[in-house]
Amino acid sequence: MKKKQKKKHPFLKAVALIAVLLILGNIVINRFVFVKRYSVSAGEEKAGAEAIKIVQLSDIHSIRSEWQKNMLLKKVKSEEPDIIAVTGDLIDTDHYTRQQNLLAQGKIERVEDLTIEFMSELTEIAGTYFVYGNHEMMLLDDEKNNSFVNALKDSGVIFLNNKAANLRLNDRNIWLLGIQDPATVYKDEKFAFLETMADKTEAMLKYVIGNTKTMIGRLEALTAGDGAEVSQKPDMTILLAHRPEFMDIYAEYDIDLVLAGHTHGGIMRVPLLGGLYTRAEGLFPTYSYGKYIKGDTTMLVSGGIGYIKASIEGVKIPVRAFNPPEITVITIE
Repeated sequence: MKKKQKKKHPFLKAVALIAVLLILGNIVINRFVFVKRYSVSAGEEKAGAEAIKIVQLSDIHSIRSEWQKNMLLKKVKSEEPDIIAVTGDLIDTDHYTRQQNLLAQGKIERVEDLTIEFMSELTEIAGTYFVYGNHEMMLLDDEKNNSFVNALKDSGVIFLNNKAANLRLNDRNIWLLGIQDPATVYKDEKFAFLETMADKTEAMLKYVIGNTKTMIGRLEALTAGDGAEVSQKPDMTILLAHRPEFMDIYAEYDIDLVLAGHTHGGIMRVPLLGGLYTRAEGLFPTYSYGKYIKGDTTMLVSGGIGYIKASIEGVKIPVRAFNPPEITVITIE
């Protein structure tokens, strides 16, 4: 018996050592932000048309330091994007609340100052488009008079909540659509009465597409005979949406490309199995990270930058395992 016990000790020590190394390695890689690259086809080939580059930032959960702000700006700037898409959870509920308390105590002059500075500097790199995630519910109490919202708008950030932009990029006509997180429409009379998140998501998408077609139709009428290029048929339709679990809905509405986040890559990435958990789908979710194709619709789910916090006996602990933070770079050929 003694001999058998002695044989087990080296094995147990090796397992313990590997576990410690994995934990330490995970802590180290989580201090950096990696770049995940995708290449997507824009459909019909256009002679001489240059590629379009989009940088997607998702689930930032508030900029917490000058170092983080400058590091992210340097990475984005080096990509020389045509547009920047921020797909929700720019702020973090807990951090934003602490900032409000500090402002009330006179300890700071502006809520989320670093986040505002970060977004303002993004607009100097490229057009920056933003849709709400679930954490942006913090902004809805008095949205029109919210100093954070107004500061972002003043800096040039384009809020694309249930709106669209008709863009001309590198000789291509792009419809850029945006829908806000369905959890943030509880004050909107058009959508609040709908029961499920899926119903609200589909209603928002119908609303945006309908308004876009109407807007383009009016532009065509106004510019008839003026030689202006206005088209009801875009070369590509791109949707910014926080939640990926509604892929089936997105695929029904002629969306070519969906940029989503929310899942934080499944919190923990398990080799061969993918993301471990999302709040919407539970264990081993269908849509947690990466590239998904359904019919003619491609969806890219960013692993995001921030953390999901697990609550253990009232203490919130940031969790992200074997799943490094990332920015997403999409090249549209």
